[in-house]
Amino acid sequence: MELGSQIRRYRSERGMSQDDLAGKIFVSTISNWENDSTYPDVQNLLLLFNLFDVTIDQLIKGDLDIMDKSIDSETKNVRRLGLVCGIFMVFIFLTLIVGFGLYVKLNKSDMILYAMLALVLITGILGIIATTYAEQIKSRNDVQTYREIKAFLSGNEEDRRNEPVLNESESYQEINISARRSNPIRLWGRSSFSLRLVPLGSLWAKASSGF
Repeated sequence: MELGSQIRRYRSERGMSQDDLAGKIFVSTISNWENDSTYPDVQNLLLLFNLFDVTIDQLIKGDLDIMDKSIDSETKNVRRLGLVCGIFMVFIFLTLIVGFGLYVKLNKSDMILYAMLALVLITGILGIIATTYAEQIKSRNDVQTYREIKAFLSGNEEDRRNEPVLNESESYQEINISARRSNPIRLWGRSSFSLRLVPLGSLWAKASSGF
């Protein structure tokens, strides 16, 4: 990951220590980021962008491919474990059916009953282990952080694509003001509205007539 070296670089350029930087972005330490042990979340990245006055590309562009690979790898692992859990469930179901059939056919032999219960118990334990491991994979801090960062970046790209582009007729504002007549002021641009000016002379006349 390149983020750690980028943080060290921009921090050194601005003459800040690790403690100085940690204090400015309200965290206890940044050493794990610089050592690539952990990855900052979206909120901390935004604080770093603002503090260093750099773009997202300058700070984390080199890490995006690694994020994609990590997310894809973890997704495949979770799918495999999900398949294994499904196989365990089917095996338990078949074990119960076959075991019950043999139990009845062999005049309710205790050996068949014990063997069936043992298989169900072992398979259930293995299924629980696989499910727990799958949940641990899903909740791994870095991978979850990568997902949030990718979602944030995708949202920014979508916002930029959906942002209207000003044409030539909308790229400026035209203001017409008449101070001698009560003509409206019209503003043309992204939104249109009008204000009406009342001549100062008429206001003075109204004010004078009140005394």
